[in-house]
Amino acid sequence: MTTPAGHLVNVAGDNSHVGVQSQYTDIDTVIIPGNVQLTVGQDASPSAKYNAGVENLRSGNPRRARELIWDAMMSGHRGNDVLFHWLVAMLSGRTVRGFTKEESEQLRLSRSRYAWVGGDAWADGVRLIYRLLDSAVPSLSGQTEAKAAKADASFLVKQLKNLGEEQRGMVLPHVEPFLTGHLRDELWEGELQDAQYRQHSGGRLGRAWMFFQPVPKQVLLPSPLPPAERAADRIGMRASACLFAAAAGYLGWELLWNDAVFGLLGYVAVLTGGIVAAAADLEWRLLTGRRRQKDERLRVGRQSAPSGLGDELSAQVNKLFNRYFARYALDKAERERWEAATAGFRTFHADEIIAVCRSSGIRPSEAAWLIRYEVRQLRQRWQKGTLYEYRRHLSPRPATAAARLAGLSALAVGGPWAVIALRAHPLAVVVTLLSGFWAWRCWLHANLERRRHAADREEHARRQQAIEAEFTRWSKTLEARPTEAEMATWLERDRTVLLGRTLDHFGLPRSRLIAHAFLEQPGVAVKRARIDGGSWRYTGYRLVVFLLAEDGVHQVTANLNFTTGTVTERERTSYRYDAIVSVRVLRQSRSGQTFELRLASGDPITIRVRDAESDEPRQDHNAEPAEDAHKAAEAEADTALDVTSAIDLLHMLERVAGQGHDWFQERHWAGAWSGDDAAGHEEADVMNEMRMTTQR
Repeated sequence: MTTPAGHLVNVAGDNSHVGVQSQYTDIDTVIIPGNVQLTVGQDASPSAKYNAGVENLRSGNPRRARELIWDAMMSGHRGNDVLFHWLVAMLSGRTVRGFTKEESEQLRLSRSRYAWVGGDAWADGVRLIYRLLDSAVPSLSGQTEAKAAKADASFLVKQLKNLGEEQRGMVLPHVEPFLTGHLRDELWEGELQDAQYRQHSGGRLGRAWMFFQPVPKQVLLPSPLPPAERAADRIGMRASACLFAAAAGYLGWELLWNDAVFGLLGYVAVLTGGIVAAAADLEWRLLTGRRRQKDERLRVGRQSAPSGLGDELSAQVNKLFNRYFARYALDKAERERWEAATAGFRTFHADEIIAVCRSSGIRPSEAAWLIRYEVRQLRQRWQKGTLYEYRRHLSPRPATAAARLAGLSALAVGGPWAVIALRAHPLAVVVTLLSGFWAWRCWLHANLERRRHAADREEHARRQQAIEAEFTRWSKTLEARPTEAEMATWLERDRTVLLGRTLDHFGLPRSRLIAHAFLEQPGVAVKRARIDGGSWRYTGYRLVVFLLAEDGVHQVTANLNFTTGTVTERERTSYRYDAIVSVRVLRQSRSGQTFELRLASGDPITIRVRDAESDEPRQDHNAEPAEDAHKAAEAEADTALDVTSAIDLLHMLERVAGQGHDWFQERHWAGAWSGDDAAGHEEADVMNEMRMTTQR
């Protein structure tokens, strides 16, 4: 909210958690390890608290910044730079008139006890901020409103030009609310044009979406099952081979001894045919078995792996598959065929990823990149007609079928011939046949398992290599993820653009706006993300801006697509101050915290500004009196919502509801910086030029 004396507040303030959090699942919520430290423990060193406070200030969390920096100051960490950053945090995201008694006392104490020394750029910045505060709150310097003199804007411009570049860049965003007249209008025009021009700066369109992507975790596919060989199988294979060799050798010796040439030829044909048939049969069984196994795995309608009732992990993985199947959907004519053809593949990959997540502890959102990759590969294979390409690769070669048939034919022809030649040795023939069949079965099983394991390992290595390449590519892509400070800057520019449109629609110059405020909540079906210790950011917002003007309240609701910076206005309404009946914040255990504005007629205006994070008893926080509201804010200082900012809006609207427009007329904004008409344009141009130079 902004008042003519520099009273600036962002109602959906610093570290607020807004919106319907109950709509989010694990896959829609992302917490990113931050590259800056925003939180520290109570036992942290003063310098660590100060550094964390500065990072919070840069990241758009001034409430936490002023707490941390003040703690550092109280612990003996002092300096002009420390005091300057704390004062900037005091001006950020709130109203000067909304200072609590404790904060006003802190300002007086800091001015006398932590007086700046020397003439460095930080000390110059401290002096200028105190001059700004004196113009709006004369009591801080021991003056009264009656004695406070109007300040000359030309002096302010001179002081700003003399500041160092870094200090000027931090002070400039807080100067405009302290100005009056068309000097304020022209500075606002420069601020609005800059926000419009730089709304998509920093590669926002190509980078903002990255903030909502979870940090990917490397996925290792389950290792192939080892060969199913037991000690008994190996003993049986050796024993059967020895028995067959002995029996076959005996028969061959008998044929040679008796000079049975034709029988010996049949015997050789049997041995040769058996070896050829066994080798071809091994390849035949291996390929057809693997193809049958894959067909079963990918069979449409196959029952998924069993999971517990209400298995959240499975539900989240399946939700991700639904999301990406919808995203990569083909045209309507092909979509149903594609989904039907890939149903088995989808079940297989879902079961595989569920097993990986369950065994390794990876969250589904951290494996979303792999799900997206698998779905994308399925779509490409479907479009190329290679979805079932494995069937061709696992089909036995014609030569294998021919060799198998030739070997069996040699057995069929040579076997009886050799048996006829050995009529006198029927027992030896039977033993040879039985031992040969036993040896073949044992050898076939062992070799099938070994070759199956080798093929599985080769396929596993090929898939793992492709997955690791995708992981590397995706991780490198996310290296351009925007920082928390960039996210905060983009959102602030979106608000500025919306405020400009709203002022234009209602024909209000900036200087005639008594105050304004934003309430924001996430849109429908959006993602949310934050760095560790930072504020929640959303892919879409529902913004509500309140304009408090001389003729009443103007309210505009708009949707913001944050990833594209597109602001779409939905509805506008206006009402007189005497139509306001009550304003309050309702805290409920399940639905969270809701802003409610009741008018004399019609349904109340309700905006959910935060959801419940835990099951807590239901409470109502009314906006009257203001002291109780501030106590309520202090009591909830450890919660996600910065209710102090919301209380400022509630306090002002509640006073307006009680006293109407007269309440504004009674406010005497002493000491506002102003310039005469002749110099006003030049001063505004200089300040806009300083703003642009600093931002560059």
